[in-house]
Amino acid sequence: MKFTDAKNEHDITLTGVISAEIEWHDKTAKAITFSDREGHVVKIAGQYGIDILVPAPPTMVEVWRVSGRIPGIQDAVLEYFEYEHRARDRVATLGRLLSITLDLKVAKVSVTEDEAAAHKPSAEAEFDPETIPF
Repeated sequence: MKFTDAKNEHDITLTGVISAEIEWHDKTAKAITFSDREGHVVKIAGQYGIDILVPAPPTMVEVWRVSGRIPGIQDAVLEYFEYEHRARDRVATLGRLLSITLDLKVAKVSVTEDEAAAHKPSAEAEFDPETIPF
């Protein structure tokens, strides 16, 4: 998980914590105090300042998605490609190898980097008949 600097108390969202207060001195966070519903308090402080980090929003990337199904063989196909021509080549290669009409669509979408990596075929898989996803 990637983190980024918390700019104010509203960036800190924790379940069960009622409040988070940051003590600033000369634009430097010196302490942060957490309190809960029962009045329990935890204060984290540093002599020269502290870094207060919260999860960073995911990095989004634009990719070309091949999605759909291969009738009678596989219910769902989901792969992401960096370039449109690679996605269209993958659909054409699968159609040619299987000699059937495919119900696959190619569309440009915005997804997280992690999702794109999880559904990206290796370079060899893009055109290798041995790597057909079924």
